[in-house]
Amino acid sequence: PDKQRYKSAKERLELEGYQSDNWVLPGYHLYTVETVICRIGEAGCSAEAVFEQLKRFPAPQRFGSPDRKVGVKTGDKSFALGVGMVEHWVGTRLLTNTTIENQHLLNPGVVIREVVVAGDSIIVKTSGFGNGLLPQINSGIAAKLIWSDRTDSKIKAALGIKGKK
Repeated sequence: PDKQRYKSAKERLELEGYQSDNWVLPGYHLYTVETVICRIGEAGCSAEAVFEQLKRFPAPQRFGSPDRKVGVKTGDKSFALGVGMVEHWVGTRLLTNTTIENQHLLNPGVVIREVVVAGDSIIVKTSGFGNGLLPQINSGIAAKLIWSDRTDSKIKAALGIKGKK
């Protein structure tokens, strides 16, 4: 099932025009984290609003260009504190963070962040693929801590959403 999820994500990205030589090689690891951001009907809750905030918070502890007030565009690069540089690609309600060779501790790797409407919930689904260092830690509890607890909580805060859903 993991290989099928990877294949589907890769095919979808390629249909939207994303190109990378950094696709996962044999021996890769995979993780997926889903965070409920808000419920449809809550003030400020829409897929579009969540995606605008996702572009501001595409990676944990993003520093550098562009200003966090604006959000990333395709080709922008950011420094993720503790691990290194990533390049962003922005599609329709999804974006990627691709590690940059010799500039990121976990290279090679790709993280796909997508806004999904599921029932009455707006979710950010984060899928990471790679064969860089620390695969057990990277795809284990760290994935939830880094994405749901730290990065996605900033999206909720920017939308004025309180607490966990």
